[in-house]
Amino acid sequence: MRFLLCLFSFSMAFHAGKAQLFSQSFNGATSIGDYVQASSPSTGQFTFAAAAGANGSIDISNKKVRLIRKSCTGPHNSCFARTANFAATAPALLKMTFTMNAVCAITNLPTPPAVLALFNIGAGFTNDYASNSTTTHTRFAVYTDSASTGRFRIMDNHVAASATVQSPWFVDEQSFTLVSNNSGTARTYTGPDGNSYTVANDKWDMWAGTNRFFTGVAAAGAGNDLQNFKLLFYSNSGMIAFDDLVFTALP
Repeated sequence: MRFLLCLFSFSMAFHAGKAQLFSQSFNGATSIGDYVQASSPSTGQFTFAAAAGANGSIDISNKKVRLIRKSCTGPHNSCFARTANFAATAPALLKMTFTMNAVCAITNLPTPPAVLALFNIGAGFTNDYASNSTTTHTRFAVYTDSASTGRFRIMDNHVAASATVQSPWFVDEQSFTLVSNNSGTARTYTGPDGNSYTVANDKWDMWAGTNRFFTGVAAAGAGNDLQNFKLLFYSNSGMIAFDDLVFTALP
């Protein structure tokens, strides 16, 4: 009976066609260094996690990875990245799920909203504070409200004036899902609400809970592989916290 159950589980996983590429909930060690391995990382480890300058930091707090920038000026960046490829063959349809909260440290910045960070997914990334923009496929920016320290939103560009789409304002921690297509053709996936959705090639969708707030956003670099990821907190001041970070290759 145990053999049959194992065989059934394997068969279901095989036919589902899903492969978990990275997963980390930060429930174990309390030191950021325990989640980093520059070479041959596990499927739950970054290859880089560091902060520059006296006013930048990255740590584990309340079972979340937390990036802090205490100054609006100077090289106080903080970053985590995985530059080891997800798989021998790049995923054609990639799903990313995570929880996130972002807080601005000061109010009344001169040009609202205030960009805090970029999250890039692509290939050929480096273990440093470079944005790797030329090899990025999918990119979103995290902004905070310069008139209020308590809310944030997501945009498709790190320059507010150039952003073509932006999310609603979020308050406190939110659960997000991103699905990016680099397969060469339109693909169908199951959304967080249980329904089927189609995303065109070199486009991506994004959800907050069961609300799809981005539909078919154009890739920043069409054709670049989906093999690495990097979060770079490089501007203004505040805090960003991530948890339950999972990447899955979809069929």
